[in-house]
Amino acid sequence: MAATPPTSASAAVAIRLFLPTRRHLHETAPMPPPSRATTRRFSSVARSLGPPRAAATERGGGAGKTSAGDGSVRIVSIVGDGSISPLKETPWEEVMHHTANRMKWVDQGFEMCVFTDKSIGHDDLRKELAQCDMLVSVAITSQETVQWLLDNICNYRCIASYESPHLEAFSLCVLEKNNCLELNAEIPSMPSVTPLTMFREQKLSHEIAEDLFVGWLDSLEWSWRVVAGQNPAYDQFPCQYQLFYRGKAKGSFWYEPIFQVRTLEGELIWRRRRYRVRRASIPGTFYFSVLDNGVVSKEFWTIVDVSDDFSWGLFHYHGAAQAAGLAYTGAVLVTPDGSSPDVDNPRLASALDKCGIKKWELYMVDNCSCMGAPLGTPKDARLHYQIAPGKESVKWCGYKLQRCQEWRTVSHSTVEVEDIKEKQSKNGGAV
Repeated sequence: MAATPPTSASAAVAIRLFLPTRRHLHETAPMPPPSRATTRRFSSVARSLGPPRAAATERGGGAGKTSAGDGSVRIVSIVGDGSISPLKETPWEEVMHHTANRMKWVDQGFEMCVFTDKSIGHDDLRKELAQCDMLVSVAITSQETVQWLLDNICNYRCIASYESPHLEAFSLCVLEKNNCLELNAEIPSMPSVTPLTMFREQKLSHEIAEDLFVGWLDSLEWSWRVVAGQNPAYDQFPCQYQLFYRGKAKGSFWYEPIFQVRTLEGELIWRRRRYRVRRASIPGTFYFSVLDNGVVSKEFWTIVDVSDDFSWGLFHYHGAAQAAGLAYTGAVLVTPDGSSPDVDNPRLASALDKCGIKKWELYMVDNCSCMGAPLGTPKDARLHYQIAPGKESVKWCGYKLQRCQEWRTVSHSTVEVEDIKEKQSKNGGAV
């Protein structure tokens, strides 16, 4: 589906503490404890009681150290030496170094040093602890605790559970119309991700870029299905379908994500949103906006790459719910049938690298039981303009498509599209 909370699985732990406004940072409450049944070695997230922080030039060094000004928020992360994270068995030290870099994309005022517990007692660590605002200690043994640390979905589960016109009216009044919480989040500018510039040996235009979004809609009942995402807060929701289409009005373009949410009562329910999409100045970049339960979210999307045969695509986004004080970034990996492509494919690996995404950051979407998805587009929806899967080009004939020269591809032929449909009917929506 579309965008939402924090930036990546690795950054979720730290960033969730800071995303409100800088004005409220020093009143941030400690992280709530996990279930009492959980065995844990995640020891602390606490404010330092040391003296006022010195200027950056006066500080001692440390692994992952970066410079900062007087107004920065200083974080020290201590990681169990040799401890392994559940993120594709990546060492926690590497994860936290990556997190330290990613936090600078959210706000240049954040600064985190990473040490292993072998540094305990060293002067550099003591100096940093004396000057830090926050201490994060990570050495996880319990999978349940790890899931809790990465779990940023509770707020949205609550919204999905109690979704109603009354909730929407309340949120619209309190947050959007009157900004009672006095929050103001801006769309992040980092990382700076460039869109693809050529597709099938043609220079990318706004029309072709929109066709890439429209994707498989026409051959299938959807444009794309999400395989994995970088933002665990939303990308973990099961059975995510994407519908992109042109509207009846000239220049109008729409995006409708359809996905499942498990309510607080444990029931799986379908949800659908509708985003207005506008072209940005550079082909392959777009502005998205949506009113979701009374809260306006605005996003900037980039088509990072799409394979020539439409077998996979990678879309990146930055976003913010301004009145909710929430900023976020993320990316979605999509395919026509929801099955995972080869992430070691050089072209896909290059696309992930353009976004600064590690393979172990991707959160896999559960596409196993997707019966009854509320698909469908408006009767006046218009689809491809110039390029479509299996076709090199198409031309407009009113609202109909006239197919022109065949695009010779091996994978995802017409036969394979029929195979996808047959598998879906046999497996209750799964393929």
